[in-house]
Amino acid sequence: MTKALLAALIIAAVYYLFLKPRPKPRAPRMPQDEARAILGVSANADEEAIRSAHRRLVSAVHPDKGVRPN
Repeated sequence: MTKALLAALIIAAVYYLFLKPRPKPRAPRMPQDEARAILGVSANADEEAIRSAHRRLVSAVHPDKGVRPN
């Protein structure tokens, strides 16, 4: 190998190992049964019931509309 090719490979390796930006780790997803318990809907609730419960909870904790629960 020539010196130029070796230098290019070393630069590429350093970039990919140390300098390349890495994506931020994602937070783990909440299980559906826990989310339904927070919303206060049953396990067999339809989509409209989940939407209305979500709207009710969002408006309750919104700083301009409701009071945050303790």
